[in-house]
Amino acid sequence: MTDDDKLRQVAAEAVEQTLRRMGLDPDDAQTAADIHDLKGLISAWRATKRTVWQTVARVATVAALGALAAGAFFQIRQ
Repeated sequence: MTDDDKLRQVAAEAVEQTLRRMGLDPDDAQTAADIHDLKGLISAWRATKRTVWQTVARVATVAALGALAAGAFFQIRQ
């Protein structure tokens, strides 16, 4: 057995062990679909976080501009 073969075997065992720790069966054909779904969920979570922070920033900006506009309106009105 060459070093490359040993390395491949150790890597395969590590992947199997990691999948089992995650509650996935490396011998199940559905595992690839489960991993794909998990990647999709992570991507959706990241997009949701980004959208939430953008919305918070927009609300804060609109509130600040609204306060400035109200202040200017009441100054002009007097």
